[in-house]
Amino acid sequence: MPSFKAGDCICCREIPEVRDETDRYGSACITTTEAFGPAILHPISLYIGWLDYTDRWRQAARSFEARNNEKYRYVAYRKLVRWCWGWLGKDIRVQTPACAHARIMTEYPDAGGQYKGTDLKRLKVD
Repeated sequence: MPSFKAGDCICCREIPEVRDETDRYGSACITTTEAFGPAILHPISLYIGWLDYTDRWRQAARSFEARNNEKYRYVAYRKLVRWCWGWLGKDIRVQTPACAHARIMTEYPDAGGQYKGTDLKRLKVD
């Protein structure tokens, strides 16, 4: 099981947007819904998500085979956020549930066990 930093462990039941999606499927956890595997973890879904991301931001896509698990994790987190919160916009981040992080990191582990984590930025309020 992957480890987390202090403050990272938030249950999916504690996040209203995630709880709503979990309840829609009649499940106790977002990772056990019938949609989580096919939508968030399936390699073909993640590959198509990577193509969409690179097209949307007009970035040159390096070979998808290089650093495969890193790209799969990145796209899986993006898809989870899109599913539960919708489009957030540039530089807007949300805390995602630890159960989803653990499931994604277990499915697509880093060979060296090194994970970057999420950079949550504070929004400036005038």
